[in-house]
Amino acid sequence: MKAPPHRLKALIRADFRTALAAFGIVALSVMVPGGRFPSPMARPTGAAVREVPSLPDAFREVRRRHDRYRPELARWRRRLARHAPELARIIAGLPGGDRHSQRRLRSILRDPAGGAADADRRLFAPWSGRWRGPWANGVMQYHDWRPPRRVGKRWLQTVTIGEAGFVSAAEVADRGDLAISCWSAALGMTGWVSKRLHGVLQLPHLGYRIDDTTMVWFCTRAEGDLAMEPPRDWLVFLETVSGTGQERIYRIEGIPVRLGSRCVAIEAEAGRHSGRYAAQPERVPPNGIDHALTSTTH
Repeated sequence: MKAPPHRLKALIRADFRTALAAFGIVALSVMVPGGRFPSPMARPTGAAVREVPSLPDAFREVRRRHDRYRPELARWRRRLARHAPELARIIAGLPGGDRHSQRRLRSILRDPAGGAADADRRLFAPWSGRWRGPWANGVMQYHDWRPPRRVGKRWLQTVTIGEAGFVSAAEVADRGDLAISCWSAALGMTGWVSKRLHGVLQLPHLGYRIDDTTMVWFCTRAEGDLAMEPPRDWLVFLETVSGTGQERIYRIEGIPVRLGSRCVAIEAEAGRHSGRYAAQPERVPPNGIDHALTSTTH
């Protein structure tokens, strides 16, 4: 028997929330040391930019999914900008959010570049390394963020996520999830998480740089290759990094929201999402091979 439309929509929303609440989500974030970006930013010069290193097959597939959504990501950023006042209030109300004025948050949310109009490898470099810590439900998360690389006209960072331990790109199909964080002049900061540990879940991200150690990411669920209509259900994440070296701590505070035509409602019954991750010592990969350097094609 076919479920009525309102019941079907409720089941889809419940499935989205259950997956995120039960298994956590990598809400990609960055921090930039040393205050404002210098102007102009250092950029590679010459007739062409050498694309090194190439992406492993698994990450190329994640990037292809991300790139199919490029028009949607640009459209969604414009839609979020229209709700800047309501979203700024929600972000400021998250733990640690009161450090940022709502006026500044509104300005960044309305910025087409999301506060990151220009970038180089320093945008993502501070997050390179391994992180370990529990999600709000107690499930341990193991994140391995590789150094950012110039790929064509954008900066890209690859991430693997495990629950039983750190995983490589070769192992991730059976033991973990994949993610990328990107920066391009056309889209600003974007990302994609491909969750595989507990069924397939594709999660596009839009990012905003708030200050040197704070980012906001908006996450929703991808439906097919392209969304037929703008998504209503989102997760909003406020992310901070504190400390230096192996004393770094990465914190995530998130909350589900629903975007209406004229307002934003907090999905209070779904609860908040949070994680606290500590930097871990870097491990030399077997044979000295980095998982971001294991492919010879782009």
